[in-house]
Amino acid sequence: MAKADDTTDDTTDETAATPKEKNIHAKLGRLNSLQRNINAYMNSKSKKFAGIQAYVTQAAAAQNAQAKLDAANAKLAADQATLADLTTQLADLNATDTT
Repeated sequence: MAKADDTTDDTTDETAATPKEKNIHAKLGRLNSLQRNINAYMNSKSKKFAGIQAYVTQAAAAQNAQAKLDAANAKLAADQATLADLTTQLADLNATDTT
């Protein structure tokens, strides 16, 4: 007479399967199918690439604008320091003239 094995676990995990996220190549689909470099996207006449062209162009413009803003802020800080120094010198001259 064979005895049943009591060491096995008959319970099952009921965890929900998480959906597998697509990698970037799968998300790009046909844009990636030709293995093009950025020059091919930028020089393409296809309407499929218009969004990419607009994004790259605007991103470059934004970087240029940020660089100009940073330069202007640096010049402003330098000019404000110069103005503060001149104001101090003027106040010192006015203080010595009245005595």
